[in-house]
Amino acid sequence: MTQAEIEGELHTLRLELKTIIDRDQSRETEWRRLSLIARVLSVLYSVTAGGLICTSVFLVADSASSVFRNQLIMLGIVFMFLSTPLMLLGQAIYTRKTRGGSTLAG
Repeated sequence: MTQAEIEGELHTLRLELKTIIDRDQSRETEWRRLSLIARVLSVLYSVTAGGLICTSVFLVADSASSVFRNQLIMLGIVFMFLSTPLMLLGQAIYTRKTRGGSTLAG
């Protein structure tokens, strides 16, 4: 092999490695974005649940039926149950990507 062939092959390998690293970084960015979306939805669901429960507590008993108040509380509990797995999922994705890192970088 001549020097020019070796340099050409090294250049090709560098380009392939750069492409792989760019693709890996892009994939990691997408995982971070998914993690952020899951955590933001979790917070939003928790705030909504708290708002529904507080609304049902502060409603005057004369102005609202007890069935409506119970439905608000149950809906708040459903939102709270929806927020817990999203919170855990978002944190698990975030932790995995920050601890695991890139497969090429080691």
